[in-house]
Amino acid sequence: MKKKLIKILVLVLLISCHSKDKVQAANYSYNASQASTISSKTFAAGDVITLQNGNWSDKNITIKGNGTQDNPILVNAQTAGEVIFTGSSRLTIDGKYIEVSGILFSGNSTVGTNHVLTFSKNSANCRFTNSAIVSYNPATASGWATTDNKWVSINGTSNRVDHCYFENKRNIGTLLVVWLVDDESAKHKIDNNHFYKRVSLLDEDEKELNGQETIRIGDSKTSMTSANCIIESNFFEECDGEIEIISNKSCGNIYRNNVFYNNNAMLTLRHGNACEVSGNYFFGKEQPGSGGVRIIGENHNVFNNYFQDLKGSGYRTGVCMVNGKTNSALSEYFQVKNALVAFNTFYNCANAFNIGYSGGEDLAPVTSTIAHNVVFATSNSQIGVKISNAASEITWQNNLMYQGKHTSFSPSESQFKRVTTSLNFQSSNTEYGIYKPQSNSIIVSQYRTSAYPEITMDIEGKTRESQRMIGAFEYNGNLSLSVPTPQTAGCSFINKATTGAGNLSVNNPAYFISNLRTENNVLHIEAVIDRLNLRIYDVKGLVINAQSAQSVTNSFTFEIPDSLKGFYLFVFDGGGAKEIRKIIIG
Repeated sequence: MKKKLIKILVLVLLISCHSKDKVQAANYSYNASQASTISSKTFAAGDVITLQNGNWSDKNITIKGNGTQDNPILVNAQTAGEVIFTGSSRLTIDGKYIEVSGILFSGNSTVGTNHVLTFSKNSANCRFTNSAIVSYNPATASGWATTDNKWVSINGTSNRVDHCYFENKRNIGTLLVVWLVDDESAKHKIDNNHFYKRVSLLDEDEKELNGQETIRIGDSKTSMTSANCIIESNFFEECDGEIEIISNKSCGNIYRNNVFYNNNAMLTLRHGNACEVSGNYFFGKEQPGSGGVRIIGENHNVFNNYFQDLKGSGYRTGVCMVNGKTNSALSEYFQVKNALVAFNTFYNCANAFNIGYSGGEDLAPVTSTIAHNVVFATSNSQIGVKISNAASEITWQNNLMYQGKHTSFSPSESQFKRVTTSLNFQSSNTEYGIYKPQSNSIIVSQYRTSAYPEITMDIEGKTRESQRMIGAFEYNGNLSLSVPTPQTAGCSFINKATTGAGNLSVNNPAYFISNLRTENNVLHIEAVIDRLNLRIYDVKGLVINAQSAQSVTNSFTFEIPDSLKGFYLFVFDGGGAKEIRKIIIG
């Protein structure tokens, strides 16, 4: 027995030594003046590259090399958020298993039509994480409509963008684009990011310019390619560039557990087939152009979604099935076929369903099913279903509406029953609302179905039993999915505390700071430790205030100079840890 044990130990040691010989990792450290050195090297599996804190101005860097799943190449900021790329700076990831973390692009950009962060065509299993791009735009408004670039361009296969923060893209060009090659599955993942604020650029007729999407997966030329990307657990806020927050232009993509909050836009399945839209929250905040999901193409499944306070019309309704065009070109509108829209909940929406909406197209949706949905109208003027094309071939099953009305549609009770007895919905979330049926709701006790057993969970991850409730929510069961928030999505070093110096408040305390507020141009800081240091950086990474690095007590005030306007990073450190807050002073 003892001899066998010795042999096993020797074998383990040999394997360990062989593994160490195989991965000859190195640690590198570079400052901004050495940026060209980074691009000249080819890194190996397990290498760690540390970018030193400071302003990296006008740097075009390419990270080359091939890591492995167990030993990726790591490119880290010395301190997350304190490596700041400015001017014409851009970064390319070119290889396999390369991970970039902790960097910030910010300030007036001179990158022109070049893309800011690019995954190359050779990239595979690479990652851009815990980073931010903020207001990285041409300096003047005259360049916004003419300078078309992308903040993130994803080529290659199986890459990931996660836990990043993107704010205030002002110039034309989609913020994040997935580029496809015909008949090659991309399999990228975009998750846990916070996309914040995009103001629409308008043409001379006061209409939104095309090309202001937040995310686009593919384009019309590759729209029949199965991209098989996953977009999940992101937070989209005030993304008003154009009607399409997300423009799906490929097949087989999954959009799940995202939040769309306070947008004059919607998720659009513009080209491509067989996509899934499930478990998402659409909070319109009564914006006049707020909508949910626009469906074009074949075999799409839209289920377990929650739509609240959407006030858009036409294309911009809760769920809009668009007419197709006869002999459609790839860039035009394909007919809706075989769509499934099931187990969704609509609360206080101006128009839940618009079927057969036409922008001049003539082919109504066909062979599609709308089943087991719940519409809670808060007034009889709200529309449950509007049929824009009477030739629509839709199967309606077991839908329920409280109050409201239908337009050009007279369903039977088994298709879309209208009731005036309260459904006993109550808000379950203090921040967003989220109205769900209570135990005494007729939805809990009636209208259950055994249909679609393949839909095994509700919007909150609760198990759907054999007789499942209609709408997005089951009443019983354990929650396994949470609603994404600006605090759970986005990067670690930016907490969104915004607006002018006279109206700043932070209600999401983190490690040090329990409260930030301003009053009469005085910043009040309340901390949870006795003493900490404060430094203030501008977008170039320079310390800009004479009182920086000053030790303060746990209740501290700072008078904001009149010259302090714009975007700043307030860096607090003490007790061996650090907290960074983004503040915009107007």
